[in-house]
This record gives sequence, C-alpha cells and structure tokens, in this order.
Amino acid sequence: MHRYQKTLCVLPCIAGAALSATAAADDVVGDRLTDLYPGLRTVEHVSGRMEAFYGVPMLAAATPEAAAELFLFAHAQEFGVGEFDWEFTQQTTVRNGRFTAFQFEQSIDGLAVQGGNGRILVLDRGSDHAVVYASGKLAMNDDGDLDDIVFVNADQALDAAQGDVRFADFVEWSEPELIAFFNKGDGAKSAVTRPAWRTKARHVGFPIVSEAYEIIIDAETGEQLFVGSLVHSTDVDGTARGLATPGTAPDIATNPATEQDLPLLEVMIRGGASAVTELDGSFTIPFGGTDPVTVDAELSGPFVRIVNDRGSELTASTTVTPPGPAMLLFNETPSEFETSQVNTLIGTNLTYDLMKTRAPGFTGLDRQTVANVNLNDSCNAFFSGFDLSINFFRNLGGCVNTAFSTVIAHEYGHFIVNRLGLAQGAFGEGYGDSVAIMLYDTGIVGEQFFGPGSGPIRRPETARQQFPCSSGAIHTCGQILGGTWRWTRLNLGDTLGSAEGLEVARDLFVGWSLITLGGEGLNSANPRTAIEVLTIDDDDGILGNGTPNYDDICAAFDRHGVDCPALDTVVIELVESPAALDPGASGDVVVSIEEVSASLVDGSLELNVIADGSTQTIAFTPSGDDFTASIPGQDAFTDLSFFVTGQASDGTSLRFPPARGFVVPVGAVVAIFDYEDSTGWTTQDIALTDGGWNFDRPRGAGDDRDEDPPVDFDGSGAAALTDSASGNSDVDGGPTRLISPVFDLSGATDPQLSYARWFRNDDQDIDNMLIEVSDDGGASWSILEDVSDEPVGWVVREFRIADVAELTDGFRVRFSVTDNPNDSVTEAGIDRFWILDDAGSSCPADIDGDGSLTIFDFLAFQTAFDAGDPIADFDGDGSLTIFDFLAFQTAFDAGCP
Repeated sequence: MHRYQKTLCVLPCIAGAALSATAAADDVVGDRLTDLYPGLRTVEHVSGRMEAFYGVPMLAAATPEAAAELFLFAHAQEFGVGEFDWEFTQQTTVRNGRFTAFQFEQSIDGLAVQGGNGRILVLDRGSDHAVVYASGKLAMNDDGDLDDIVFVNADQALDAAQGDVRFADFVEWSEPELIAFFNKGDGAKSAVTRPAWRTKARHVGFPIVSEAYEIIIDAETGEQLFVGSLVHSTDVDGTARGLATPGTAPDIATNPATEQDLPLLEVMIRGGASAVTELDGSFTIPFGGTDPVTVDAELSGPFVRIVNDRGSELTASTTVTPPGPAMLLFNETPSEFETSQVNTLIGTNLTYDLMKTRAPGFTGLDRQTVANVNLNDSCNAFFSGFDLSINFFRNLGGCVNTAFSTVIAHEYGHFIVNRLGLAQGAFGEGYGDSVAIMLYDTGIVGEQFFGPGSGPIRRPETARQQFPCSSGAIHTCGQILGGTWRWTRLNLGDTLGSAEGLEVARDLFVGWSLITLGGEGLNSANPRTAIEVLTIDDDDGILGNGTPNYDDICAAFDRHGVDCPALDTVVIELVESPAALDPGASGDVVVSIEEVSASLVDGSLELNVIADGSTQTIAFTPSGDDFTASIPGQDAFTDLSFFVTGQASDGTSLRFPPARGFVVPVGAVVAIFDYEDSTGWTTQDIALTDGGWNFDRPRGAGDDRDEDPPVDFDGSGAAALTDSASGNSDVDGGPTRLISPVFDLSGATDPQLSYARWFRNDDQDIDNMLIEVSDDGGASWSILEDVSDEPVGWVVREFRIADVAELTDGFRVRFSVTDNPNDSVTEAGIDRFWILDDAGSSCPADIDGDGSLTIFDFLAFQTAFDAGDPIADFDGDGSLTIFDFLAFQTAFDAGCP
C-alpha cells in the first residue's frame, strides 16, 4: 500500500530531476503538471476533480514500475481529491509490449473506496519508460477521519439492510464490510465520501433469475445510501444461440450442431496426470508407460465449469494405447441440453483467450467461472456479481436456448468488467456487446434470439446510438460503446485490409480495457473513452500529432456523437538530421511545418541544442518549403541532443519532441550498428539447446512472465537478441556468443565503445552475460563486464577503449550468455553499438564547417566566444579568455591540409 500525502516532499531523482509531491498553496489542481510537461492535456470531472492527464510523455524512469509508482508519489495531488492511499492491483503489457498498463485501487483512512480506482499507462521508449496516460475515478477526501464518524456497527448495518421490505424473503447475506463510499464516482453523491457498510444479498427461487443486490448503509446515520443489482442480464427482450452450434446463430433446426474443437478443457488419465487442451483441442498428457490407459474428461477446465440445471453434465472417455492418439467426443448425438453445454465451454474459453493472449499479465480472469446452463426459465441470460457466475436459459417461452456465441461472450464480458473493478450499468452492457463484436467479428448480438427467423436482440452496428444518451435503458445506451468498437473495426478493415484490421481492433480493444475507467452514468462511452483508445493506439507518446489509426478511430466515435481530442494546431515534423557528427563539424537539422488550424508565428521556430547539459538556441531559416538550422561543431563524445520549439498563432507553445530530444553521437565513426541485419557479426554456440543469438524485432513483454525486451533501444525496430520469440524462448545451456567484426583502431586517436544491453535472469542465480574485448583478432579475450543481476530495461554502457585494450588493427567485442544449470529464464539483447573516435578536426579553425578558412570563420568564432560556447575554448584550459583568440589565430594561420 502506498500513500500520497500532502506533506511528502522527498523523492529519488529521476532523469536528473528531483520531484516533489508538494504543490504550492496557490497552485490550481492540474496546473503544475501542465507547467512541468509542455503540451499536457487534461480531463476534468464535473465534480471538480481531475479525471485524466494525457497527450505527452510525463515522468520517466528506468522501469515501468518505477515510472508508475513515482508518478503517483509525485503527482497524486493533481487529481484534486486530497490525501489517499493506493495499491497496484494489476500490471500487464499490452500492444505487443509497447505499453505497460497498471491499475490501482484507492483507500482512505484504511477503508477501501467502493469503485475508487485509477489507471497508469507507461510507454517503453527503449532507453527508459514514460507515463503517457494517468486517470482516476477517485473519492474526495476532505481531510476528516472517516473512522471517527462510524456510529453504526456491522450488526446494526445488517439489520438496516434486512429491514428493507424488498429483501424480506432474502436469506443469503454476506458479512458487512466497512468501506468508503462515493457512489463509484457517478451521480450527485459522488463528491461526498462517507464511511459505509457494504453487504450483499441473494434470493434463489422462482423465477430462476437469481436476484442479488449490493446494499450500502451509511456508517454514521444508518441511512441506506445505495442499492444496486448484482445481476446483469442480457435483458428480457434479450439474446439467444443454439456436438456445438456453428457461427453466430442459435441452436435451431436450420443451424445444426457441427463438430468443433474444445479449447482449454481439462483431460486426464484415470488415476494419473492431466493436461489442458490447446485452442485447437489438442493435448499431451505426460505418461511413462506403454500399457493401455483410460482418458476421461468432464466438460470443464481451469477457466469455466459447466453446471447443467436439466440433468447431468457431459463427460467423455476413451481407452487408448500410448502414444495414441486418443479421441474424445462430447455430445455425439446433439440435443438442446447437451449442445448448450458445449457451446458455453467453447464461447467462454475463446472469450478468455481473446483477452489473455493480448494481455498476458492480466490475472483477473485466471479463475474458474461457473456457467449455469439450461436454467428453467425463458428469454434471458445473466451475469451474477454475487458469485461471479454466468447463467443461460433453456429453449422456452418462444425463445431459443440462450447459451450460444454472442450471448455467452456478452455475459462473460460482464465478468471481465467485474474483474477490472469497473461499474456495470450501461458501460457493462456496452462492454459485453463489444466483447461479442470483437470475438465473433459481427455487428449484431443475439441473432434470432426470439426463435427461428426473428431479429437479433441488438444491432450496435446500425443503431447509431448517440452521446449523450438519455433513453434511460442501459442496454440501449450501451450501444454507444458497442457501435463505436464495431465501426472502429470496420474502418480499420477498410484501411488495413479485413484480416489485419480485425487484429488491430482486437489488440486496441484489449489494451484499452486495461486502462479504461469505464462509463459515466448512462453513457457507456464519452470523450474520455476516445482519449483512452487513442492513447493505446499512439506510438510516440504525443497525442497532439495524431496516432497511427486516428482517422479510423475518430470516425467511429464521431458516428456516435463523441468528440476526439483535437490535434495540435501546428505540427512539427523532422525531415533531416545528422546521424552522427565528426568532432568540430556542424550538422543541419531540417523540419517541416503542417499548419492544421493555426499558423506558425514568423521567426518563432528555434533549434535547442543541448551539449553536456548546456542549452544553446539557434533560429531556423526558411529553406524552400522547409526550415533549416545548424548544430554547431562539438568536441568528441559530447553528450549531444536537440529539440525544436516554436509558437502558433493561437498562442499554443510548440515543442518537438515534447519530452526528450534527439540524440546525436559526436566522434569520428568507426562503427555504428542498429542490428537491422547481421552484417559483419557472427555467432557461436557451445552446448546450447535453445535461445541462440539472432537479429530480429523484439517480441517479449520485458516482465517476470517474458524476460526478453518488448522493444529495441534505438528505435530502428530491430536488435541482436537471444531468440526473438515471445515468452520462454530463453537461453538454455550455452554459452551462446555474439562476436563483432574486426575493427582497425591502429590509427585511432582515442576511441570510445558504447552499447545498449539487456539482460534478464528471473531468479538472479549464477547465469550471466559476459562481455569481453580482444586486441588480437579474437585469439585472446579480456573481461569488460560480467553481468548477472540487472533491473528490467535497456542499460547504456560507455568505455574508453585504451583503458581496456591496445589500439590495434584486431579489436573485437564478444557478448556471451549462459544459462547453466538451465533452471531459469535467461534473456539478453544488444543494440545501438557505437565505436567513435576523438580524431579531432583536421582543420580546427574551420568553425563554420565549410571546408575552407575565411572571414566567416572569424565571425563564427566571435559568435561562439560571445555565447560562451565550449567550441571557442581553443587553448583547452576550460575557460574563454584572450588566449583563445591567440590560439585560434595560430590555428587559422596554419591553414587546412
């Protein structure tokens, strides 16, 4: 548990800046962040609290965990709700490792806040991790002690709840729990936080629909604050579906059951081991003998257990001689009560897989859900928040058996909402529809629900439900969200092709699910929803310059009356910049300007050059349709970067990139490798069984589940990696060695070696990454680094080569990774490999870098001297004096070779 306190004032330094969680007394909520992070955007809730910060990279740190936690330590007060505690409850990578999504829950004075939660999204930028989105539905804390006004005890609260005539015949009650209540951030009471008792009640009987409610009792007054149903059904005018029923139609005569794979089903050898089937139904059960065995299975697995209300549950069994194959077949002679069971197992597990494969770190779904099928009632299906079950009705009352495709996915969607800690209502209905839409690639939910030939229960694709929604029906208002996701998928399909568009839409949906705060009242989607989706679509942390799929996403939101955040009025794009600079040589930076809805103020565009921590500002000059400015010459190995600023006619301050500059190496280039291919490099494997070096796009998650890097370091898209597959594709045995080409340093002046390395060893045992250098072409090697325990993330290392090897024509570098005795997950990577030399300038007096000595070099020297630029320190004494003028004159007189 962590706490934001208004007195907190000391934090570790991150990226060179000390951060404080204490705001000045006259600070306006959120203003301090907009000052700290130029271009930051905010969403303010109607109650006055801040709901979201987004648009540019914010606090950065070496790991996603550090960035998320330090953001809350430093900036929690900007939400404007006062002091509170928080605890991270979920962490997972999304978008193939591009982001890490965190969820946290709020408590005040030790009381869990009902519905108080937040989201942090962290972008992996290669060399560090930056928070790009932070949001929260958080309860207000007026600095009073909530536990000081608890005058009603648990027994009295339970009596008050049971005294409600609506629950007179309810016999199943949970023990009351003391919480902080703020109505989950919705409605008039959301601005007031109260200590309260929460209990749950359930009535089971006729009708079959189980009634379950959450009742909140004020712990000060005994007043009933809230009553909410825990049963979230597909509705009476609902949905239905029909070996398993194919497609999205229900189990009806015109849609007979067909033989389909059973995913994630537990199978076992009688009296022996067990296994869980893959998505294609295949399985392998460990067994050491050759005698015939019996393989059994019930229709259940680790994520769903089928309970049949109209008889026994399906089982299957077969006897086989190892190695088989063994064939298990359920529901050989299809009938309604059996087909519904198979449908539910398939639909539930495929929905689970939709989420889990795209957010492997999300553990909220990793439990067995009970699915009750063939309940003796008609025309409905529901999710129960009391026992987290999903429930489906038999074919009765003119409606089909509701255990089929989109209905199953919809109800499991309610379960996902519960596990995300979000409010149900219209959002839950819209989310359930969206899950069905994404899984089955359809625009309708509950096809032929009311019998063969009838229409569907809902058509989110064509409903075009508008924001704000005031119909009062949560299923109707849920179609804002469902329709938006359907049209996002359709628009992406038009742009990218159907198959790729569907995959991108599913990927976006799952990533968004991990950061969304849900809906707002009857509005299942709202402008904040658009911000959430665009943030998860973004690839550079800068929302103002658009996202890869901005047009397609925003067209879908616009169709339902939801506005996307506006793009920057003026957009700066980098056209050209030097990949590296020789010592003393200048380099041009060329940018283009897109005037979206405002114009660039003449003369405002400036190049900001940061050299060893000192900033120099240089004006851009027009060059055709572009603008050009020059980076002045620098000493070798200067820590050099740049960014661009300007002013728009609407008063907007422009900065590109908004958070950090572009890095430029300074030195005579001996070698620069970004590992987009293997040119010049060789590999060597010794006693290796898996995980050898290759050159590819990183595919991992970079966490305790997948130790390999999610992205490369330098942004080229590739790196040298010990196997590029996601998951446990790690080094086994070894060493596996990555060996550089031979570099000729015999004529070098003072070369420097620099590289970014990744090393992860999940149990920090003796496994290591050994980095060695050779000055005799590889005949012998000297240890440069022996890495055994590193935090998550890329680490940059720099070495003066003369300190570790002779400067010969046989210099090489070798990276060796070993996992012995092969008992841990060990992954490594190398990227941005540089060897630069301090060769000096062959013509040091050529200050303007045009290759000749003229009066303009005198003028350039004078300008540099007046600006305090270190390039004017010609006598090398660290200060600028008259002696630098004399030294420059001597160099000028010596001329250029």
